[in-house]
Amino acid sequence: MARVPFDGVLSTPASVDGYIQISSGPTTIFKFFVDTMKSLGVRPSAVSIGDIGCGPCIDYAYLQTTYPKANIHGYEASPLMLEKAIQYINPDKTTLTQATIPDFSIPYHRHDLTISCLSLNSLPAAEDMWNTINQITAPGGDFFVFDLVRMEDYAQCEEAVTNLCLNLTPQSKADFISGLQAAYIKEEVEQQLADIGMNATVSVIEFSFGIQFLLIQGKAR
Repeated sequence: MARVPFDGVLSTPASVDGYIQISSGPTTIFKFFVDTMKSLGVRPSAVSIGDIGCGPCIDYAYLQTTYPKANIHGYEASPLMLEKAIQYINPDKTTLTQATIPDFSIPYHRHDLTISCLSLNSLPAAEDMWNTINQITAPGGDFFVFDLVRMEDYAQCEEAVTNLCLNLTPQSKADFISGLQAAYIKEEVEQQLADIGMNATVSVIEFSFGIQFLLIQGKAR
């Protein structure tokens, strides 16, 4: 299936509420993301974490427990997402910034670890992710990007989303499917990184019901 671009800036209440519905529960994609970072030993001593596309920050307490030394700085384009996020963060350890990537006003070389969960697929241009990582991460700092892998066709996307998340609203189901259609495959991300001159490893792991995730881990320059 050819990639179908998707504007993942969720700017309506229905989309934001649907995202929160998918992101709630004892086992969430973000917790899976954080557990994967922990198992891979991604910068456990991090003191400053930048999160590109932080969304509503529902599981930030879990991230904070995994990285207890870190102050977390979330960057998010959707004002509605940030309104929701306020109730989930520890204001003493977390700062939120509204920013549409690319945003050259974000301070340079601020973080020793930059992360992103399910945001690569929603950007107008993939190089905006990699350039922003190099912008906000200290040279030699770590980055870890976690994103969907594009499926073969719409029917496969619909079946996977239906099986993974029961009782979804029509809007949240449509947004999830759009994210799968807009995702990249491993070879495309490897080429993106080669084009921009970044050294990173790209791997694929299985989640559930045929959904796969890209793990992209490397060092900022």
